[in-house]
Amino acid sequence: MKKLTKTAIALFGATTLGFAGFGAYAFADNFWQGHNNMVQINNDLDQLSQTIKNKNDQLTKAKSDLADAQNKLKDAQSSQS
Repeated sequence: MKKLTKTAIALFGATTLGFAGFGAYAFADNFWQGHNNMVQINNDLDQLSQTIKNKNDQLTKAKSDLADAQNKLKDAQSSQS
C-alpha cells in the first residue's frame, strides 16, 4: 500500500510539473511575441518621429525662404518708389 501511495504521489508530482512546464513555455512564448511586437512598435515610432522631424525642418526652411522672399519684395517695391 505504501508503495502504491508513493508511486501515485510521484506520478501526480511529475504530471503537475509537466503541466507547469507547459504553462511556463506558453507564457514565455506569449511574452516574447509581445516583446517582438514592442520592438516593432518602437521602430515604427522612431520612423514616425524622424519623419515628423524632417517635415518640421522642411517647414522651418520654407518659412525662412518665404520671409527672405517677402523682404526682397519689399526692397524691390521700395526701390521702385
